[in-house]
Amino acid sequence: YELVDYLTDLHIPHVLAHPFFNVNDRLTVTHFEELVLLFKYVEINGDQGPEANALLRRFLDLLTPELMESLAEKHNRYPRFPEPWRKYVTAGSDDHGSLALADTYTEVKGATTVEQFFRGLEHERAEVFYGGASPRKMARSIYGIAYQFYKHRLGLEKHVRNDLLLSLLDQFLCANNAVGSSGITARV
Repeated sequence: YELVDYLTDLHIPHVLAHPFFNVNDRLTVTHFEELVLLFKYVEINGDQGPEANALLRRFLDLLTPELMESLAEKHNRYPRFPEPWRKYVTAGSDDHGSLALADTYTEVKGATTVEQFFRGLEHERAEVFYGGASPRKMARSIYGIAYQFYKHRLGLEKHVRNDLLLSLLDQFLCANNAVGSSGITARV
């Protein structure tokens, strides 16, 4: 709550990221209701399934001035922005493995600054592009994160060019390697 107050006081744009992601199994309906009061911008998440994102959008569409007032009184938390029932949707890939960068994103045509981007959101000039989550995408991301961690931790970088298995893993599980550009020198 203090972070949102701080960001608001300093006019720092902020977005509620993946509101349905229950990191530590402690997310409650009360938490979600309070988040709705605190945030003007809400993220459609590229790492969530389409059903969760559709449910979020449907929920946001059902917000009314009366519902927001009722939630504010219930939780004794009052939004610090006008028309709190109007939420603006952004989208992000949530790509922690650098394997699906910009698979899900928000575009505001003509925006060249952060301020123009957020103004574009509020004037409904934003387009959200959603690549969609899948078990395959999630598995690749997990494997990529694990491989990149152990490659660095075990000092495997020096062996990648000369080891076929490491070269293949590097090619498919590292973001900075496009398919066919890993420089494999190992003999098959």
